[in-house]
Amino acid sequence: MNCPFCYTDNLCAFNEEQSCWCFTMAVPDGMLELVSSQQKDKVCICRSCIELYYKDPKAFFSVHSSV
Repeated sequence: MNCPFCYTDNLCAFNEEQSCWCFTMAVPDGMLELVSSQQKDKVCICRSCIELYYKDPKAFFSVHSSV
């Protein structure tokens, strides 16, 4: 599955036998609000985008200017 912001593989490892890294990483509410209603609960944001948003939201928006 691809990240809705950078379109790269989000490296989701969830399956019936294991959980994914995303289960232990909180996604900022402000970032979740940027996901379109058509994509909510259907896409996973990648770790790189989440980390960039936490570190520097302005940099996140400059990299993902279409958001």
